[in-house]
Amino acid sequence: MRSHVEWPIVYGDVAGRVSRIVAVILFVLLIAGGFRFELLRLLIPPYRMPPVEGPPSSLRQPLRLRNDGTPEQLRVFLTMARLQIPPGRTVSVVLPAPHDGFSYEYWRANYELSGRPVLLPPQVMHPANADYVAAWKSDWSNPLFDVVWRGSGGMVLKRR
Repeated sequence: MRSHVEWPIVYGDVAGRVSRIVAVILFVLLIAGGFRFELLRLLIPPYRMPPVEGPPSSLRQPLRLRNDGTPEQLRVFLTMARLQIPPGRTVSVVLPAPHDGFSYEYWRANYELSGRPVLLPPQVMHPANADYVAAWKSDWSNPLFDVVWRGSGGMVLKRR
């Protein structure tokens, strides 16, 4: 047996319809109220964002230099060492305490010597396994290596 439904189906009374209409109008107003009409300017050339004041000039330094605890002399040394070491050659970085091991300076050396695989710190892998050794403020020496460059408190050594 199928039940027979008479059309038109009436959903509630007039008060229910009015409350639904009011709810829809309030919802549309809520959405429209949150819209920023300044964004419509982005659709019209020259596509410029609204002007916003920048930070003071004292804060206008590259992000890579902000809050960097690496000593300035080590940064200069790693930059100069990068110029001495050809891309693709393995490098071991020898640093004095407290910069040795898996310190921030080791990861900074990985960044500065990009394109040159940096071996794990000397405690895990011996520096003599590398093609080049970048030793900063260290008296590291090995008869298998010749000094290629000295400066900025360190030296770059190349395997013979």
